[in-house]
Amino acid sequence: MKKKVFIGLSSPTFYDYLHTRPRKVSSDLKSSPNPILENAVGLAIFYDEIWFACESLCPETIRQHPKVKFLERDLCDLDLKACITALKRKIPFDGDRENQARLDNSKRYWEAVSDTGAYWGEEEGRRIDNHSHALKIGSETFLGSSNRADFILSDLDCANLLEMDLALNTFNLNIYNAIFPNQFDPLIQATNNTICSSALINCSVPNAITRFGPDDSVFDFVSTSSTSKDFRKYISDRSPDDAYRCYSQFSKEIDSHIKSVLKRSAYEVRPFEGLAKVFWDALRGVVIPSPVESIGKWYLSQVEVPPNGAAAFLYDLKSRK
Repeated sequence: MKKKVFIGLSSPTFYDYLHTRPRKVSSDLKSSPNPILENAVGLAIFYDEIWFACESLCPETIRQHPKVKFLERDLCDLDLKACITALKRKIPFDGDRENQARLDNSKRYWEAVSDTGAYWGEEEGRRIDNHSHALKIGSETFLGSSNRADFILSDLDCANLLEMDLALNTFNLNIYNAIFPNQFDPLIQATNNTICSSALINCSVPNAITRFGPDDSVFDFVSTSSTSKDFRKYISDRSPDDAYRCYSQFSKEIDSHIKSVLKRSAYEVRPFEGLAKVFWDALRGVVIPSPVESIGKWYLSQVEVPPNGAAAFLYDLKSRK
Protein backbone atom coordinates (compact mmCIF):
# COMPACT_ATOMS: atom_id res chain seq x y z
CA MET A 1 0.00 0.00 0.00
CA LYS A 2 1.41 3.38 -0.99
CA LYS A 3 2.05 5.89 1.77
CA LYS A 4 0.66 9.31 0.92
CA VAL A 5 0.88 12.75 2.49
CA PHE A 6 -1.38 15.77 2.01
CA ILE A 7 -0.08 19.34 1.62
CA GLY A 8 -3.01 21.49 2.64
CA LEU A 9 -3.74 25.18 3.09
CA SER A 10 -1.68 25.23 6.30
CA SER A 11 1.24 23.04 5.19
CA PRO A 12 3.67 25.48 3.48
CA THR A 13 5.36 27.37 6.32
CA PHE A 14 6.01 30.48 4.21
CA TYR A 15 5.49 32.07 0.80
CA ASP A 16 8.20 33.99 -0.99
CA TYR A 17 6.71 37.16 -2.46
CA LEU A 18 10.13 38.40 -3.58
CA HIS A 19 10.82 35.42 -5.81
CA THR A 20 7.50 34.85 -7.51
CA ARG A 21 7.03 32.02 -9.98
CA PRO A 22 7.53 33.03 -13.63
CA ARG A 23 4.23 31.45 -14.65
CA LYS A 24 0.88 31.77 -12.95
CA VAL A 25 -1.24 28.64 -12.77
CA SER A 26 -5.01 28.25 -12.75
CA SER A 27 -5.10 28.25 -8.94
CA ASP A 28 -3.29 31.63 -8.75
CA LEU A 29 -5.95 34.33 -8.70
CA LYS A 30 -3.61 37.30 -8.31
CA SER A 31 0.06 36.99 -7.38
CA SER A 32 2.15 33.81 -7.56
CA PRO A 33 4.58 33.61 -4.60
CA ASN A 34 6.66 30.47 -4.39
CA PRO A 35 5.67 28.34 -1.37
CA ILE A 36 8.43 27.30 1.06
CA LEU A 37 8.08 23.80 2.53
CA GLU A 38 10.15 22.89 5.57
CA ASN A 39 11.55 19.74 3.99
CA ALA A 40 10.22 18.55 0.65
CA VAL A 41 13.14 16.10 0.35
CA GLY A 42 12.08 14.54 3.64
CA LEU A 43 8.56 14.08 2.27
CA ALA A 44 10.03 12.39 -0.79
CA ILE A 45 11.92 9.98 1.45
CA PHE A 46 9.03 8.92 3.65
CA TYR A 47 6.10 9.03 1.21
CA ASP A 48 5.34 7.41 -2.13
CA GLU A 49 3.04 10.24 -3.20
CA ILE A 50 2.81 13.91 -2.18
CA TRP A 51 -0.66 15.37 -2.74
CA PHE A 52 -1.12 19.14 -2.91
CA ALA A 53 -4.48 20.84 -2.45
CA CYS A 54 -3.60 22.91 -5.52
CA GLU A 55 -0.61 23.70 -7.72
CA SER A 56 -0.07 27.09 -6.04
CA LEU A 57 0.99 25.28 -2.84
CA CYS A 58 3.73 23.33 -4.65
CA PRO A 59 7.26 24.72 -5.10
CA GLU A 60 8.11 25.54 -8.70
CA THR A 61 10.98 23.06 -9.01
CA ILE A 62 8.96 19.89 -8.30
CA ARG A 63 5.62 20.61 -9.95
CA GLN A 64 6.26 18.27 -12.85
CA HIS A 65 7.59 15.36 -10.80
CA PRO A 66 5.55 12.12 -11.10
CA LYS A 67 5.51 11.71 -7.29
CA VAL A 68 3.64 15.02 -6.98
CA LYS A 69 -0.15 14.96 -7.30
CA PHE A 70 -2.82 17.67 -7.31
CA LEU A 71 -6.44 17.28 -6.21
CA GLU A 72 -7.92 19.00 -9.26
CA ARG A 73 -5.77 17.06 -11.73
CA ASP A 74 -5.56 13.63 -10.15
CA LEU A 75 -8.90 13.06 -8.40
CA CYS A 76 -12.21 12.17 -10.00
CA ASP A 77 -14.87 14.91 -9.93
CA LEU A 78 -16.81 13.29 -7.10
CA ASP A 79 -13.78 12.99 -4.80
CA LEU A 80 -12.63 16.50 -5.71
CA LYS A 81 -16.03 17.88 -4.75
CA ALA A 82 -15.87 16.09 -1.39
CA CYS A 83 -12.38 17.49 -0.73
CA ILE A 84 -13.46 21.03 -1.57
CA THR A 85 -16.41 20.66 0.80
CA ALA A 86 -14.04 19.49 3.54
CA LEU A 87 -11.65 22.39 2.96
CA LYS A 88 -14.54 24.86 3.07
CA ARG A 89 -16.09 23.41 6.22
CA LYS A 90 -15.95 25.68 9.26
CA ILE A 91 -15.09 23.52 12.28
CA PRO A 92 -15.72 25.14 15.69
CA PHE A 93 -12.84 25.31 18.16
CA ASP A 94 -11.77 27.26 21.22
CA GLY A 95 -9.98 30.23 19.69
CA ASP A 96 -8.37 31.28 22.97
CA ARG A 97 -6.15 28.19 22.88
CA GLU A 98 -4.40 29.18 19.68
CA ASN A 99 -3.60 32.79 20.60
CA GLN A 100 -0.45 32.04 22.59
CA ALA A 101 0.78 29.57 19.97
CA ARG A 102 0.31 32.16 17.25
CA LEU A 103 2.16 34.75 19.33
CA ASP A 104 5.03 32.34 19.98
CA ASN A 105 5.24 31.59 16.26
CA SER A 106 5.49 35.31 15.50
CA LYS A 107 8.29 35.79 18.03
CA ARG A 108 10.52 33.26 16.24
CA TYR A 109 9.42 34.26 12.74
CA TRP A 110 12.80 34.86 11.08
CA GLU A 111 14.41 32.01 12.97
CA ALA A 112 11.74 29.77 11.43
CA VAL A 113 12.49 31.21 8.00
CA SER A 114 16.11 30.18 8.47
CA ASP A 115 15.04 26.74 9.67
CA THR A 116 13.29 26.10 6.34
CA GLY A 117 16.62 26.58 4.57
CA ALA A 118 15.58 29.91 3.05
CA TYR A 119 19.12 31.26 3.05
CA TRP A 120 18.08 34.36 1.06
CA GLY A 121 15.77 35.58 3.86
CA GLU A 122 18.12 38.37 4.95
CA GLU A 123 18.48 39.85 1.48
CA GLU A 124 17.40 43.40 0.83
CA GLY A 125 13.79 43.53 -0.27
CA ARG A 126 12.87 40.27 1.44
CA ARG A 127 9.16 39.56 1.36
CA ILE A 128 8.64 36.18 2.96
CA ASP A 129 5.24 35.81 4.60
CA ASN A 130 3.38 32.99 6.28
CA HIS A 131 0.13 33.58 4.42
CA SER A 132 -0.72 32.88 0.82
CA HIS A 133 -2.52 34.85 -1.84
CA ALA A 134 -6.03 34.08 -3.07
CA LEU A 135 -6.25 30.49 -4.34
CA LYS A 136 -8.79 28.75 -6.53
CA ILE A 137 -9.60 25.05 -6.23
CA GLY A 138 -12.39 23.94 -8.52
CA SER A 139 -14.86 26.82 -8.47
CA GLU A 140 -14.12 27.83 -4.86
CA THR A 141 -11.76 30.49 -3.52
CA PHE A 142 -9.41 29.82 -0.61
CA LEU A 143 -6.56 31.37 1.34
CA GLY A 144 -3.60 29.63 2.94
CA SER A 145 -1.70 30.25 6.17
CA SER A 146 0.51 28.20 8.49
CA ASN A 147 -0.60 30.22 11.52
CA ARG A 148 -4.39 29.75 11.59
CA ALA A 149 -6.28 27.00 13.38
CA ASP A 150 -9.26 27.00 11.00
CA PHE A 151 -7.01 26.05 8.08
CA ILE A 152 -5.39 23.25 10.08
CA LEU A 153 -8.78 21.81 11.03
CA SER A 154 -10.12 21.88 7.47
CA ASP A 155 -6.85 20.34 6.23
CA LEU A 156 -7.24 17.56 8.80
CA ASP A 157 -10.77 16.98 7.58
CA CYS A 158 -9.59 16.69 3.98
CA ALA A 159 -6.57 14.50 4.85
CA ASN A 160 -8.81 12.11 6.79
CA LEU A 161 -11.19 11.95 3.84
CA LEU A 162 -8.29 11.05 1.55
CA GLU A 163 -6.86 8.62 4.13
CA MET A 164 -3.53 10.45 4.03
CA ASP A 165 -1.20 11.98 6.59
CA LEU A 166 -1.20 15.75 6.88
CA ALA A 167 2.19 17.46 6.50
CA LEU A 168 2.72 19.56 9.61
CA ASN A 169 5.26 22.35 9.88
CA THR A 170 6.77 24.18 12.83
CA PHE A 171 3.99 26.78 12.96
CA ASN A 172 0.86 24.73 12.48
CA LEU A 173 2.11 21.95 14.76
CA ASN A 174 2.28 24.46 17.63
CA ILE A 175 -1.30 25.50 16.97
CA TYR A 176 -2.41 21.88 16.55
CA ASN A 177 -1.02 21.05 20.00
CA ALA A 178 -2.78 24.11 21.45
CA ILE A 179 -6.13 22.96 20.05
CA PHE A 180 -5.62 19.32 21.05
CA PRO A 181 -3.52 19.60 24.23
CA ASN A 182 -1.67 16.57 25.60
CA GLN A 183 -0.39 15.94 29.10
CA PHE A 184 3.04 15.26 27.64
CA ASP A 185 4.99 15.96 24.49
CA PRO A 186 4.81 12.64 22.61
CA LEU A 187 7.97 13.43 20.64
CA ILE A 188 10.06 13.89 23.77
CA GLN A 189 8.34 11.03 25.55
CA ALA A 190 8.94 8.60 22.72
CA THR A 191 12.54 9.70 22.30
CA ASN A 192 13.34 9.22 25.98
CA ASN A 193 11.35 6.04 26.51
CA THR A 194 12.85 2.91 24.96
CA ILE A 195 9.51 1.17 25.27
CA CYS A 196 8.27 3.47 22.50
CA SER A 197 11.23 2.87 20.22
CA SER A 198 9.09 1.05 17.65
CA ALA A 199 6.91 4.15 17.34
CA LEU A 200 9.61 6.64 16.42
CA ILE A 201 12.67 6.97 14.23
CA ASN A 202 14.81 10.11 14.28
CA CYS A 203 16.56 10.69 10.97
CA SER A 204 18.76 13.49 9.74
CA VAL A 205 17.52 14.57 6.31
CA PRO A 206 20.14 15.95 3.89
CA ASN A 207 18.52 18.65 1.83
CA ALA A 208 19.33 21.11 -0.94
CA ILE A 209 17.23 24.14 -1.78
CA THR A 210 17.06 26.88 -4.38
CA ARG A 211 14.97 30.03 -4.34
CA PHE A 212 12.25 28.16 -6.20
CA GLY A 213 12.14 25.01 -4.14
CA PRO A 214 14.13 21.82 -3.55
CA ASP A 215 16.76 21.04 -6.16
CA ASP A 216 14.89 18.91 -8.70
CA SER A 217 17.82 16.53 -9.21
CA VAL A 218 18.09 15.79 -5.48
CA PHE A 219 14.32 15.44 -5.16
CA ASP A 220 14.20 13.01 -8.08
CA PHE A 221 17.15 10.99 -6.79
CA VAL A 222 15.45 10.57 -3.41
CA SER A 223 12.08 9.76 -4.99
CA THR A 224 13.37 7.05 -7.32
CA SER A 225 16.05 5.46 -5.16
CA SER A 226 15.57 1.76 -4.41
CA THR A 227 17.04 2.43 -0.96
CA SER A 228 14.25 4.91 -0.30
CA LYS A 229 11.65 2.32 -1.30
CA ASP A 230 13.28 -0.23 1.01
CA PHE A 231 13.20 2.28 3.84
CA ARG A 232 9.48 2.90 3.40
CA LYS A 233 8.92 -0.87 3.38
CA TYR A 234 10.71 -1.22 6.71
CA ILE A 235 8.59 1.58 8.13
CA SER A 236 5.39 -0.13 6.96
CA ASP A 237 6.54 -3.41 8.50
CA ARG A 238 7.50 -1.59 11.72
CA SER A 239 11.10 -2.75 11.67
CA PRO A 240 12.80 0.31 13.19
CA ASP A 241 16.26 -1.22 13.50
CA ASP A 242 16.33 -2.33 9.86
CA ALA A 243 14.83 0.99 8.80
CA TYR A 244 17.46 2.96 10.67
CA ARG A 245 20.31 0.96 9.14
CA CYS A 246 18.78 1.36 5.69
CA TYR A 247 18.32 5.09 6.16
CA SER A 248 21.85 5.61 7.49
CA GLN A 249 23.18 4.24 4.20
CA PHE A 250 20.64 6.25 2.24
CA SER A 251 21.65 9.46 4.03
CA LYS A 252 25.22 8.97 2.81
CA GLU A 253 23.93 8.42 -0.74
CA ILE A 254 21.94 11.66 -0.60
CA ASP A 255 24.93 13.61 0.72
CA SER A 256 27.07 12.27 -2.11
CA HIS A 257 24.44 13.20 -4.69
CA ILE A 258 24.07 16.71 -3.26
CA LYS A 259 27.84 17.23 -3.53
CA SER A 260 27.79 16.21 -7.19
CA VAL A 261 24.87 18.57 -7.83
CA LEU A 262 26.71 21.47 -6.20
CA LYS A 263 29.77 20.87 -8.36
CA ARG A 264 27.92 21.00 -11.66
CA SER A 265 25.07 23.34 -10.83
CA ALA A 266 24.72 26.45 -12.96
CA TYR A 267 22.64 28.17 -10.29
CA GLU A 268 23.00 28.62 -6.55
CA VAL A 269 21.97 25.66 -4.43
CA ARG A 270 22.43 25.58 -0.67
CA PRO A 271 22.67 22.37 1.36
CA PHE A 272 21.30 22.11 4.89
CA GLU A 273 20.26 19.37 7.23
CA GLY A 274 17.03 18.80 9.11
CA LEU A 275 15.85 16.37 11.74
CA ALA A 276 12.74 14.49 10.68
CA LYS A 277 10.74 13.30 13.66
CA VAL A 278 8.42 10.66 12.31
CA PHE A 279 5.26 9.25 13.86
CA TRP A 280 3.55 6.22 12.42
CA ASP A 281 0.49 4.18 13.33
CA ALA A 282 1.98 3.06 16.64
CA LEU A 283 0.89 6.26 18.36
CA ARG A 284 -2.56 6.02 16.79
CA GLY A 285 -3.53 2.75 18.45
CA VAL A 286 -3.51 0.74 15.20
CA VAL A 287 -2.26 -2.86 15.46
CA ILE A 288 0.25 -1.97 18.14
CA PRO A 289 2.26 -4.82 19.63
CA SER A 290 2.48 -5.02 23.41
CA PRO A 291 3.75 -3.20 25.45
CA VAL A 292 3.48 -0.16 23.15
CA GLU A 293 -0.25 -0.86 22.79
CA SER A 294 -1.13 0.47 26.23
CA ILE A 295 0.98 3.59 25.67
CA GLY A 296 -0.69 4.24 22.34
CA LYS A 297 -4.14 3.95 23.90
CA TRP A 298 -3.09 6.17 26.80
CA TYR A 299 -1.79 8.78 24.36
CA LEU A 300 -5.05 8.77 22.41
CA SER A 301 -7.03 9.26 25.60
CA GLN A 302 -5.23 12.55 26.23
CA VAL A 303 -6.36 14.31 23.07
CA GLU A 304 -9.81 15.60 22.24
CA VAL A 305 -9.58 14.28 18.68
CA PRO A 306 -7.23 11.40 17.72
CA PRO A 307 -4.43 12.71 15.48
CA ASN A 308 -5.19 10.13 12.76
CA GLY A 309 -2.04 10.96 10.89
CA ALA A 310 -1.89 14.66 11.72
CA ALA A 311 1.12 14.06 13.93
CA ALA A 312 2.72 11.78 11.39
CA PHE A 313 5.22 14.32 10.18
CA LEU A 314 7.11 17.06 11.97
CA TYR A 315 10.25 18.72 10.76
CA ASP A 316 12.42 20.45 13.33
CA LEU A 317 14.96 21.89 10.93
CA LYS A 318 18.30 23.30 11.93
CA SER A 319 20.18 25.30 9.31
CA ARG A 320 23.70 24.16 8.62
CA LYS A 321 25.79 27.26 9.27
